[in-house]
Formats: sequence, C-alpha cells, structure tokens
Amino acid sequence: MNARIARQHSATPQRQRGAALLLLLAVVVVAASYTLLKRLNHTPSALDRAADTAAILGEAKAALIGYALKSSNRPGELPCPDSNNSGTSIPTPCTGNVTFRFPWKKLGLPDLRDSSGERLWYVVDPAFTGNTAINSETVPALTIDGGTTRYAAILIAPGKSLQGQTRSGGQQNNIQRYLEADNANNDAFFVTTASGDFNDQLLGITRDELIQAVERRVLKEVANSLNLYKKANSYFPNPAAIGTPPPGIPACEVSAGTVPVNIGATCTSQANWGGAALPSWFVGNGWDQMIWYVVADDCDQSSTNACGSVPAARLNVNAPSGNRNDVDALLIAGGPPLPGLSQNNRSPITDDNDLLDSFENRNDDLTFEVLPLDTSSNDQLRVIAP
Repeated sequence: MNARIARQHSATPQRQRGAALLLLLAVVVVAASYTLLKRLNHTPSALDRAADTAAILGEAKAALIGYALKSSNRPGELPCPDSNNSGTSIPTPCTGNVTFRFPWKKLGLPDLRDSSGERLWYVVDPAFTGNTAINSETVPALTIDGGTTRYAAILIAPGKSLQGQTRSGGQQNNIQRYLEADNANNDAFFVTTASGDFNDQLLGITRDELIQAVERRVLKEVANSLNLYKKANSYFPNPAAIGTPPPGIPACEVSAGTVPVNIGATCTSQANWGGAALPSWFVGNGWDQMIWYVVADDCDQSSTNACGSVPAARLNVNAPSGNRNDVDALLIAGGPPLPGLSQNNRSPITDDNDLLDSFENRNDDLTFEVLPLDTSSNDQLRVIAP
C-alpha cells in the first residue's frame, strides 16, 4: 500500500497581489473617511457661521444702546457711522441715511468682525443723531423688508465677497463691494433677502426698544429729583395741570398731571427745585410732556400728615410682582403712541388719553397697574416712594 504524502500548496503570486490590493484599498478608505470627518468637524456649517455673526451683531447692538443711554445731552442719541474704516465716528450731527462702517473704536469695543472676517456696516436714522429732541414721539424712517416697524439704527454684516465684489485697495469703503440689493442704496429701506447673490445679515434697533430703554432712564432721574425735593421739603410738589399753557406750571391743588418745571411760578408757598433740579435735557427734549406724575393727597404740601401712616390716602399699584397700597407718588412714561388707540400729539399734552394706554392708569382713581409692554399698552410705571 502506497502511502499518501500530503503536500502543502503555497499561495500563487496572483492571490498575493489581490490580497495586497484589498488591504491597500481598505487603508485608503479609512484614511479618506478620517480626513473627511476631520474636515467636517473643523469646518463650520452655514448655520454655525450665521450664529457666530449673530452674536457679533448682538454685541454691537448692546454697545449702541448702552451709548445712547449714557448721553448727557440727549438720552437716546446714537453715534454717527465711521466713514473711513478707522473705527472712529463722523462728528455729530450726521444727516441723511448714509450707511458706513460701524464705529467700534468710538464705542470702546474690540475690532468686531463677522464670521467671514469682515467689519460691520451701520446706518443710523438722522432723528437720533441730529439736534432735534429725542423723546417718546421721535419717529425714525428706517425699515426692514417693507414692514411697519421703524428702526433707530441697523447693523449689517457683509459676509464673504460675492462675484464681482472686489474689496481690495481703494474699494474698502465702497458699499456696493460689501452689501447687496437695497442695502447698498444709501436710503431708508433695507432687506434681509433678495433675488440673486445675497449674504448680508442684519440686526436692527427698533424705535420702541430704544425709546423704552431711554424712558426707564428718564423715569429714574426724575424720581431721584423728586425724592431729593421731598427730603429737603417734607412734601412732594404738585403736578402741572394739562391743557393750560404754558406747560410745566404746577396747579397747587392738582394731584395728577405732568412733572412741574417752574414750581414757584404759581404755587408761591412751595419751594422751587433748588438742589433737586431736573436734568438739563429734560425740558429741552420735551420729556416734561411725556411723563405722567401722580402724588398722593397725603404727601403734597396741603397735607398736615406729610406722608404719614394713613393708608387710605395712598396710591395703589397692581403689578405682576405683587400689589401695593402704600405708594406716596409715582411716574408713568406713556411710551411711543400706539396706532390702535388714535392718540394725538403730546406737545403739549392736552388729554391724558393721548399719553396713557391703560384705562386703569387714566381713570382718575387711586389705583394704577403695571402691564406687559405690547401692542395694547406700553405704559412704564415707576414708584417714586417709598
């Protein structure tokens, strides 16, 4: 019997080359996948870039509002744009709806840039940069997308350059090399979308949000002056009656009206403002006709109680934070006129219906209310004391 001898066959050269190719292909696929994933993880998406730009626009907007609130002459005044890409601002007043660069240096900010590395552009309505009064009735002309909302200022991030937008050399201040469509026209009308190539990203400061912020400053400063007056004289001055010129003259028996300007003109027994004087810009900007002032009967000069402990003689305030029945005096800023209420011009005010939106705040009783700021009411109430 012949013994079988087992033979071990070695792999053919063709099989070896095939295995090597498969191994090489696997390595290439793994490497390509790694590179793609790495690139995806490090390349921001369009949404990421838009979010980054939105954050920069928000920082610029907050700085502008902060600047407006600090003005010593015209609270609400905004800086003029930067015309030469230096970060500084054109001297005020700047007229016309001219869109230039955002004055980051003027505002003490770092060199803010959008996600493409470009500096921001900025347009401000002349109503907030000129020499005219700024108050609740100030109406700018700037609009976005043809809406009815009016804007005090608009910030624009230009994004990366599009086809035909050469930005080098002397083109750095050429608005048409950075902005598109209606945004490059130097008029009062701006858009967030347009046909054709478009990558502008906008953020506006509405008239209402700026004015309402300014009103809070006005209320705070007037309340401070009235508290100083009360501290010096043991009583609050009577309000000025409405509908009888000249404005700002107090009526000695009136408990609700506008803030008195010249106290001693008629109420000779009452001290004038003295060291409690109102801010110099208060009358010049027409705020004396935009702020409603109410004092409890027990807290004016005619009372012998001098804001004593008689709760029946106090004002009541109903608010989401809680109701009070111990208020000595209060102020209300009427806010910008609301279209649905058919309110007339307030300069000078002749009817509290033209200033106050809430019926509770103008029904001549001792109870007032704090409501959310919306399209039906934008009254802002501040308790003066206690």
